[in-house]
Amino acid sequence: IAIIPVKNLKHVHSDKIVAMHTLSSNGGDSDSATRHHDLLLSASNDGSFALWHLPTGDLIYTCHIGGGSNNNNNNNDDDNDNDNDMEHISINCADVDEDVQENESIIYFGLSTGHVIGYVVSDLIQLASKGEQCQLPSCRFIAHDSTEGGVTAIKCAGKGTLALSTRRSGNIPTKISSILLTGSMNGEVKQWELFARKDPSSPAEVKIEQWPRLSTQRMQRRAHIFTGHEGPITALQCGAGKDSSKILSAGADGTIRVWNSSKGKELFRMDGFTKEISSLHVDLEILVTDGMEEYVCVHDFDIDDILEEETNDYDDYLDTL
Repeated sequence: IAIIPVKNLKHVHSDKIVAMHTLSSNGGDSDSATRHHDLLLSASNDGSFALWHLPTGDLIYTCHIGGGSNNNNNNNDDDNDNDNDMEHISINCADVDEDVQENESIIYFGLSTGHVIGYVVSDLIQLASKGEQCQLPSCRFIAHDSTEGGVTAIKCAGKGTLALSTRRSGNIPTKISSILLTGSMNGEVKQWELFARKDPSSPAEVKIEQWPRLSTQRMQRRAHIFTGHEGPITALQCGAGKDSSKILSAGADGTIRVWNSSKGKELFRMDGFTKEISSLHVDLEILVTDGMEEYVCVHDFDIDDILEEETNDYDDYLDTL
């Protein structure tokens, strides 16, 4: 069967595409599970990213990160941050948070400099409507050491554990943080809590702050650092359903590890893969991966259902006797 592309999306990126995601241009109009996705995000190793109109393939917005112009003085980087690091950078990974804060969808990029930067989608669309290009990101912080290859994997992992109250709400917590996972070249996984809030001095502007903000700080209800992999982190996922508190990480060492997100403890690991694992997908009790040559691996952890099916088969057999 010949498959003919409807439209070739080109003339924007000059290097390997490292991430593609569909998303909605209408941030908080509906629940993230039912929101209509009409945009396509593409990101490349050359430091560029683009938003495309999904139904037509038309280019809406493009930006090349670099040259030090993306510095955000409202977000304090950890320790010895050198703004010149932004001159020659690559985008290594990207993900989209649609578990909306401030009724906005947010794109996060992991960079070769070790930074994570975030852009609010509605801001990018507004810039596109004015014919403008790159703007300052809504957040920028150092997640991993740039000498170790920077951020190699990133994953938006749903709602966090911290609540932010405002004077308007009478100090009643009204905003819940979101969780962001990052992985590095040296096999380290980190968990972050992120807050999005309106800037009182500029209500149209959304600022995003991370916790911990300093290397000496730690999280109260969540573990911050997970160590165990021997080599780069290649993919990150969060559990689903009753296992939503678990974190999954895959590495170039050929292992998948499952972590307790609160204690940082490794619960178990999966070995036996014949090559690097580059993709993870979790759906309740099903885990889908690569890492076995040309095969797609489907791992079913729903043992109770398997035992029930076997018991029913045996009962059916007895009924025939």
